Amino acid sequence: MRLGLPLAGALALGLLLSAKNFSGTNRVSAMIWIWTLLVELIFYSIYPVLLVAVRRWGWRMVTALSLVLSGILLASNLQVLHPGEFGVVISAMIYLPVWLSGCHLGERLGTCGLPTATLPRLWGWRAAVLEGFVVTSLVLYHAPVGWPPVRYPAAVIGVGFLASRWLGYEMARCSTHPPFRWLEWCGSWSYSLYITHFMWFGIWIRLVDQPLFPGVGTPLEFFPRLAFIFAATVLFYFACERPSHIFARDAGRWLDKSSRRKR
Repeated sequence: MRLGLPLAGALALGLLLSAKNFSGTNRVSAMIWIWTLLVELIFYSIYPVLLVAVRRWGWRMVTALSLVLSGILLASNLQVLHPGEFGVVISAMIYLPVWLSGCHLGERLGTCGLPTATLPRLWGWRAAVLEGFVVTSLVLYHAPVGWPPVRYPAAVIGVGFLASRWLGYEMARCSTHPPFRWLEWCGSWSYSLYITHFMWFGIWIRLVDQPLFPGVGTPLEFFPRLAFIFAATVLFYFACERPSHIFARDAGRWLDKSSRRKR
């Protein structure tokens, strides 16, 4: 329910960009992110089964088993460079350990089980994550082609676990030191930015494809393009993503009340 409306809206935009009116936009570039949304749908669909397993064996055991499965799949597909090439189902199994770490983090937040976030420890984790991003970028974009094998998905898993630990400290810190409101507001539509920025960029290219505008990549064009992408993203968030969040939460509360009445 939470993902359905944004997925439908993004799919409609992707199909528009693939049509004749926007023939200059590559179909793959317009819809390259779709596989990640389908992976999320798989995660949400199997979550009830995973929750039963977690209640029986615990988060560590379930995450460890999923990590073993992920490692086996990666080892058997060493030639794959981009995670989208695995296919939706295999990609979901490969990235399941990272998603489970996020679920565990959310449960700990709800039960006040987050780590103590002293300022020196928090900055230590911030530095560690920044270093992890730098190292990962060097490996992804500057290592020889094909080496190390499956470097993209392996990097996502490594950085994912590192970021999960870091976010635990950030969330603990925010419980006593509220973050900047304008940054929180930007974060509310950052997911919409992720799933639509390719398409807004494609639309911008088609709109400014005339001699009066400088070419893509010049400083004079960069800031108007960025403003257009941000503005379009905010509109998409309020039209698609935010209503789906509200609907999903209201439906969840209704289902919870209904189940309690039956008990």
